Amino acid sequence: MQLRRRSESSFQQMQIEAIIQREKSLTEPRYGVSLVAGRPFADRVVDAMRDIQSKLVSIIPDGLIMADPSTIHATIFRGRSSTTPCIAVSSAPRTIATALGLGIPVELDWPEIRLDADGAIRAYASPPKWPFVSDQLALVAVEALSHVYNLDVFVQERLWTTLGTLRACACDRDSVNDIHDLLGRCSIPTTIVSRLSLLYYKDILLVNSEVLETYELH
Repeated sequence: MQLRRRSESSFQQMQIEAIIQREKSLTEPRYGVSLVAGRPFADRVVDAMRDIQSKLVSIIPDGLIMADPSTIHATIFRGRSSTTPCIAVSSAPRTIATALGLGIPVELDWPEIRLDADGAIRAYASPPKWPFVSDQLALVAVEALSHVYNLDVFVQERLWTTLGTLRACACDRDSVNDIHDLLGRCSIPTTIVSRLSLLYYKDILLVNSEVLETYELH
């Protein structure tokens, strides 16, 4: 009885309109600027993500949109996407490097992998937020990015990577429960992030994007 209630609850939490909107955003040009870790992560992390994707596809062959494991990333500064291109700028604000401190590499664990209400399959990181030199310097950096690129940039309050998306047409009780059961048995190894990239992206999955600046963490 308890298992049935949990399964029912998992399905009821899904938001079909949000899934449809997410599907739409993945198929249209979307422009923005973001500071990210990964793209790619270390080989063993990419391999683990690819293995999870393969297992997901094996249970729902035609009901998922999968991210290319080599472009999977965790966003640190998120630029809100727009359907119109951003202003072209040759160099990034120096305040970004100041906020990051360019200190030692950061270790990320992945204690939770789950299917969210909008259909996204996300792995959540620990620590949940990037360890900036100070939160105030991080705010200064995103304000500078917002001004330079004429868009809304903000600090990502929780770090995650997105492995894929469940399609609305496949969002039924059995599929949702199968995904939850599978993800509960999956894991992603710890990774050391030693480089961050400021990207001008032209789609949500960052398949088409330009590296504006890289930041080495030594």
